[in-house]
Formats: sequence, C-alpha cells, structure tokens
Amino acid sequence: MFNYIQKNLFYIKQETIKLVGSTYTFYGFIFFLQPAENILPPELSVLHRIGLGVLYLLITIIVSFAIKVISLYRSNCYLYLKIKDTHYIYVHYGDVFDANIIKNSITKNSDAENGRNIIIPTNCCFDTKVDDVQIAKGSLQGIAINKMIAHGISETEISQRIKQNLISQKIDYKTLDKKQKPKGNLNRYPVGTIATINGFDNIRFMFLALVKFDKDLHSIRPSPGNFHLALGRMIKNMSRNSEQYPIILPIIGSGLSNSRLSEQNLLEYILKLLKLHQNEFNCDIHVVIYKDKKKDISITSAI
Repeated sequence: MFNYIQKNLFYIKQETIKLVGSTYTFYGFIFFLQPAENILPPELSVLHRIGLGVLYLLITIIVSFAIKVISLYRSNCYLYLKIKDTHYIYVHYGDVFDANIIKNSITKNSDAENGRNIIIPTNCCFDTKVDDVQIAKGSLQGIAINKMIAHGISETEISQRIKQNLISQKIDYKTLDKKQKPKGNLNRYPVGTIATINGFDNIRFMFLALVKFDKDLHSIRPSPGNFHLALGRMIKNMSRNSEQYPIILPIIGSGLSNSRLSEQNLLEYILKLLKLHQNEFNCDIHVVIYKDKKKDISITSAI
C-alpha cells in the first residue's frame, strides 16, 4: 500500500486539498449559523482555541487523505480527461477483455453490450497461429485469438477476415520468402497498419502491426521512430474507425515490441499522445493496465 500511495501521491494530495477545503467551507457555514461561543466552552483561552483549531485541521487532513487513498485504491478507475463534452479518456487497472471495464467507469457513459473495440498488438505479417513460436499463448494476441476460437470462429476464419480487411484498405506490402520467414504469413505490412475484424459479443478487434520477425522468428524491437509512427497511425485509425463504440487500449509497447520505455513511462506517453489528439475522437477511450501492476504503475501520474 505504501508503494501505491507513493506512486499516486501527487494526485492524492490534490484531491485531499479539495476535500479539506470543502470540509472547512462546511465548518464556516456551521459557525455562521452558530457562533463559536455557543459551540466552544467560553472559559477556553485564546491559546486553547488555537490549539483546537490546529487539531481539527490535522484530523481533517488525515481523514481526508485516508478517504482519497481508499477511494482511489478501490475504484480501479481514474478519469483522465473529458473530450468534446460527451466523451472521456479513462485509465483502469483490469483486464482488456472484461466488459466490466466499461460498466464500472466513473461516468458510465457507454455500455459494453452495444459494442466495443479492443486494440491488440501483433506482428507486421498478421499471423494467427498460436503456437508459442509465432504467437505466444499468454500474449494479448494469443488470448484474443483463443477466445475467438472458443466462440466458434476458427483460426482459418480469423486469418481470412484479417486478410479481407487488409485488402479492402489497399495497403502496400512486401512479400517475404521462406528464408526470411520460415513460418506463417509472408506478406509484411508497414508498422502501424491496423486490421479490424468482428469477433464475438459485439467486440471488434483492431490488430495493430507493431513488430517484425527475423529469420528465426524472433521479434525485432521497433526503433523509437517506428514506435512513434505506429502509435500515430493507431490514433488516426481509432478516430476514423471506432464507429463511436468505446476503445479498449492496453499499454502498447510493454510486451511484444519490448519497448525501451518502462510501463510507467509508456502509460504517460500514451496518455499525453491521446490528449494531444483529443479533438479527433468521437468515443470513450479506456486505457487498461493489467490489474497485477497496481503496486508498480500509477494511473494518475500523467495529470
């Protein structure tokens, strides 16, 4: 808990100051209705009254601080930014596939049952074989594909839907040979390309091309320039193709792409990028950090 408080201290202090201010406004209203002489014993000296005032202030600060710590820790959600008067950017601790991410939002501005978009980082060839070689079972892409398969969408059908979407976008690609990539799809698309397909339960998956493979099928970490380019293209695609359904966005760059930035820095970078492009969005955006990272990553650090 101490580490959690330390990482969110700036936000907690700000909120504590607001609560203390509101509390003292209430105190002032009470003393307006009832003069201090009617509340405090008249025999108290000035020093005793000052002492009581300081004590009340300390108690108010401590209680307000505790309330804000508990409130933030239990909510798992932070409203980062209001955009266009009708939509919001949130930061959550949770699971990107959990519909409750949207249902439990502070403003309850949208409903996951009507539809949602989930962004899934993938390699630039858009492979779909979950074999712990091309795609790891524990990766977001592996989990997403296995969930679709469990809902009756075959791996072949998933691959076909991705290919059809890419063809419809008329994006140039490079065709590799088997020496360059021994397994999987051989058409390599530019970093930042997004293939959007329908999944299950009104989920649309937006597969984001982020890394390339070498000849041994090891992922090649993108350069800082390519990483920034990928996020820029992702944001443009989010603004054009969300269909006004909320977008679930994991911390891009923390897994598959093996970014040089820490997850905390990645979160702050992504939030600032979203803020910069806020006028382009017509939907809610939910940035999600895995729930087990609560002790390590502050969701309020980018305020």
